[in-house]
Amino acid sequence: MLDWPEFIKNHFNKLPYFKFMEATVLETANGYAKVTIPIKPEYSNTYGIAHGGVVTALVDMTSGVALRTLKQRIVTIEVTT
Repeated sequence: MLDWPEFIKNHFNKLPYFKFMEATVLETANGYAKVTIPIKPEYSNTYGIAHGGVVTALVDMTSGVALRTLKQRIVTIEVTT
């Protein structure tokens, strides 16, 4: 029997955008995902901390993975953080 959350974890870890951002899906369960990305100096804003766009991308990636564990077809149209 296929472990769907595990399948989704492995699937997202292979996606080009996740690789580009060096994102790693660490954990998945039904309706849950834990994703990490490195905070690189080039991701910094003028204050020297993670740019809001990077944080928003992480929120978008994590919620997308979590929803896919529920076998939901989704696409992000708007994100508010």
